[in-house]
Amino acid sequence: MSAVAGFNISAKRMDLFFSVTVVSFLLFLSLLTSTASAQTPEQRVNLDVTSVTLHPGSAWITRTGTLSFPAGRSLLVIEGLSISADLSQFEFLAADNSIEMLGLQMQPRSTTTPEEDELIAQSQEIQYRISTLNDEIETAESELDLLQSLALTESGLSPAVDGETLSNLVEVMSTRSNSARQRIRDARIELQELRQQENQINAELSKPLHRGVTYADLRIELVSETQTSSPVTLSYHNDNAFWRWMYDARLDTSAKQLDFTRKAEVSQSTGEDWDDVNLTLSTARFSNRSAAPHLSAQFVNLGQVRRQASSGIQEVVVTGSLVRSASGQVSESPPAVEIRNTNFQLQYQLAGQQSVPSTSGEPFTVIPIDNRELPVNLVSRAVPVHDLNAYLEARFELDGEEPFFNGVLYTYRDGAFIGRGSFAETLPGETTRISFGQDQRIQVRRFDEQQNSRDTGIFSRSNLQEERIRYEVTNRHSDTISVELLDQVPVAQHADINVSIPRGATEATEDNAGGLAGVLLWRMEIDPQETSTVRHYYDLSHPEGEAIHFSR
Repeated sequence: MSAVAGFNISAKRMDLFFSVTVVSFLLFLSLLTSTASAQTPEQRVNLDVTSVTLHPGSAWITRTGTLSFPAGRSLLVIEGLSISADLSQFEFLAADNSIEMLGLQMQPRSTTTPEEDELIAQSQEIQYRISTLNDEIETAESELDLLQSLALTESGLSPAVDGETLSNLVEVMSTRSNSARQRIRDARIELQELRQQENQINAELSKPLHRGVTYADLRIELVSETQTSSPVTLSYHNDNAFWRWMYDARLDTSAKQLDFTRKAEVSQSTGEDWDDVNLTLSTARFSNRSAAPHLSAQFVNLGQVRRQASSGIQEVVVTGSLVRSASGQVSESPPAVEIRNTNFQLQYQLAGQQSVPSTSGEPFTVIPIDNRELPVNLVSRAVPVHDLNAYLEARFELDGEEPFFNGVLYTYRDGAFIGRGSFAETLPGETTRISFGQDQRIQVRRFDEQQNSRDTGIFSRSNLQEERIRYEVTNRHSDTISVELLDQVPVAQHADINVSIPRGATEATEDNAGGLAGVLLWRMEIDPQETSTVRHYYDLSHPEGEAIHFSR
């Protein structure tokens, strides 16, 4: 018994010792963890967007600020970044070189914008007011029910009530009844207006811009040799932004002067408003290719029998930037490197501070770039095979070293809006042509003089087709006008087909105009009320019995 009892006491002491040891160990771990946490202080900050470089299809966003750093390790949490920020391309710099970045992590979080908070608050106020009005209507209706029951029930009046008292009571009941009905009408009118407002707010909240925009916190682990204060810069890439050129071309036909304005149309839906930032517009694009494609040698041989498919075909599996075959051989494929295309590296640093809000719709921010007055040559151009109208063009040579890029073009002629079109990229030294609509004072008429098809030849018979078209171009302006007329002749693609220009045809100013085979251009200066004639003749022969067809 004593031995057993002694064993039990020893066991209890061992349990107690074990419990104390475990508790002490847990306390030690807790102390160690808290000590470690204390050694890694956390600093939560908001860095303002101060500058943006906007590319045709993306943006390079920079945030700056001045922060204090403790000695040793610390955790910097930059709040409110857009979830669409591309941190595969980012840069974090501290002016103090003793601060070193050890690692980073993005932590998404859902929140609402200030605009959405305001809309939600308005919705809550409207709902409270609707509830109040419903109570008022219910109270007024109960009051009407009570008044009606008093009026219809004789027991509601005392037999001792005299005529004057009864008259006063009826007047009070009538006044109270009319007041209750008026309160009900007013409340229902207000309810209708409030429900319309509530529907508008709900529609606004349902837009993509107000669907719980998701932001992210950037957690950066840092180490500093000493306690210090330093300016910091965080830059990162975002694809949800772009800009494009927009041009206004205003032609003064009397002065032959073109007022040419360049603008930038900017849009961004990054989820971050750019307020009072330094904005730079860059023509450089991010591209997946940095060099021309590579060509390898190609061989051809005779006499070799094609191998059987079972031994010659390999299964190919694409993994990352490697092409791996089933046989285990590995060969490199061209790496996908994202670089800046430096074909035309032009940057436009806009003066002053610019603000571009984040939106989910069409581009709406337009920023003027520059304006210039350009002397132009005016030419009326007609292609009567498709359209008998002539179209006025203003032409000028682009000087300087800066190209004009593709963009949206708005044209105005003598103060009248002509239309919206596109502007083609033009390099320095090239002639720019801008169309300004129909020239209604240039008259183009087409006449078919003769169209024959007959057999020719003695020993080798062939079919000959003769095309004879006459164009008459009349100038109804009060000034001499430059006119260009274009048409074409077929281009033979077979040795047995012959196309020739006969005598009597008007010689073209340019053959193969614009580098297009068979396109003829006649250029003429036509005085006021004068008519110029162009005879467009050609003969086409081909072997008899052979069908021909035309293609483009």
